[in-house]
Amino acid sequence: MNHVTAKIGAIILAGGSGTRMGGDLPKQFLELDGEPIIVKTLRQFAMIPAVKGIVIACPAEHIAHTESLVTAHDVQKIVAIVPGGETRQGSSHRALLAIPRDDDEIVIIHDAVRPFVRVKTILACLEAAAKTGAAGVYVRAIDTIAEIEGDRVRAALPRGRLHYTQTPQAFRYSIIRQAHEQALAAGITDATDDVGLVVAMGLPVAPVEGDYKNIKITTPFDYVLAKTLVESG
Repeated sequence: MNHVTAKIGAIILAGGSGTRMGGDLPKQFLELDGEPIIVKTLRQFAMIPAVKGIVIACPAEHIAHTESLVTAHDVQKIVAIVPGGETRQGSSHRALLAIPRDDDEIVIIHDAVRPFVRVKTILACLEAAAKTGAAGVYVRAIDTIAEIEGDRVRAALPRGRLHYTQTPQAFRYSIIRQAHEQALAAGITDATDDVGLVVAMGLPVAPVEGDYKNIKITTPFDYVLAKTLVESG
């Protein structure tokens, strides 16, 4: 981390309602190997010395529960738990406002339901963002991606340049703050990731190699797969 000279703040997005999981409990609170998924994710960031503080964005009605989990599992470095927005973009923006306003700070943003992220991936993303101002984690697409409009397949996209987007994504604070402000000014409120907002500004984003095990637990099948990954070590 020789290139990282600024403070580092982490944002964990836990705003999901769990509707696709089919239960009343949001997916980030389901247990995995004896711990809630969100706790496993938080530990991966809390163990990194360079990360000085963590902000969690979660549904307002689950803030108290999140606070209790953080306390019960002795998760360190939590500086704020804020209510998430109506969209992922809204949750990310609210969490950004809770990060100390230091333009040179590096902010790393991650999905709470990606508990298998490796520390080395987090560090690589942070270092890339420190060098270039913005970075994201990707894995190469292994399936052919089709573009479908209505009831017709419009195109089979060339797989060679396509990648699946993962998190974390990391940015210099001044860059990601400006990206959010410009998006809101343009009436954009439903961006699916933060990198897209930076790309829309015309700024470069460095790609960092991800890990196919860094899955996002969104559906019941994902949850079964996550349990299998834990059991297989």
